[in-house]
Amino acid sequence: MRNVKLMLAAAVSVAALSGTAQAATIVGATVTGPSGTVWTTEANNYYALFLQGNNTTTYVNPGRTIALPVSATGGMMQLLVGEGYRAGETINSDATYNLSLRFDGGQTLSGLYTVATNSFLGGSAFTEGSTTYSLTNFFYNRGRADLVQGYTATPGGDPLDYNGSFTVSAVTAAVPETATWAMMLAGFAMIGAGVRSRKNQSVRVTYA
Repeated sequence: MRNVKLMLAAAVSVAALSGTAQAATIVGATVTGPSGTVWTTEANNYYALFLQGNNTTTYVNPGRTIALPVSATGGMMQLLVGEGYRAGETINSDATYNLSLRFDGGQTLSGLYTVATNSFLGGSAFTEGSTTYSLTNFFYNRGRADLVQGYTATPGGDPLDYNGSFTVSAVTAAVPETATWAMMLAGFAMIGAGVRSRKNQSVRVTYA
């Protein structure tokens, strides 16, 4: 009986741990093009990359610690803004752009956007715990909005900034409920107890 209780307690603990979902956190982002263009959140360089969340006007400024949690129950979409590359031009500096996202656990996600076809060519994925994170969309194009300048998230500099967005999805694998774990392990415990009981029964032989 004591063994059964111990196994039930273990089941509850395992189920509780299995059901705990911790969100992965984005700590940096970089957009690059084949010509050598680089926008990054890592430093206050001229071609800085600014991130902006949904339903907010607050930018995550480059050169500072970035902490953007991605919900483990659905994911998130994030907006991107970068200062115009080669001031005064009206066209994109590159035909394609690659987005690289860095996470607090050392993981990365990346994906490619093609300007001519306005298409996202697929992104990578990684799994942390029971949750799989994947880059499911990325857009980056030169527009006519003047949102940022080289070093700050205020209008100025080149009037034709780059803007876009990316989407990280999060899918958590289903895990057994606490009661299911308990019933499974209780069943195994009872089977084990029955086997031990049979082994302990003495065999009596009667001779005529």
